[in-house]
Amino acid sequence: MTADSIALTATFDELCTWEANGLAVYATPAQGDPTYTAQVYVGSRPNFMGDFCLATVQDFCAAVGWTSIGWEEMSREDLAAVASDELTLTVPRRKPVEEA
Repeated sequence: MTADSIALTATFDELCTWEANGLAVYATPAQGDPTYTAQVYVGSRPNFMGDFCLATVQDFCAAVGWTSIGWEEMSREDLAAVASDELTLTVPRRKPVEEA
């Protein structure tokens, strides 16, 4: 990780909760630089105008080569066994430039 990136870490259990509730990781830009991430938070939508989506559950899945998190098909025992497993996603600190 460099100063130009952010490492986001979530447990498997957290990702299941995020997916079930439609949550994602959002970023609040720095004052004076709307493309630079100053703060991150988890929510169902951006808190403020100008905030942007930094990562979704699908982004975490793609980082480890999964097509989906698949918690719906797992037994309670399997879910309990992997609940505290962590997944880390490294994302750029700057907001991607939107294509015209």
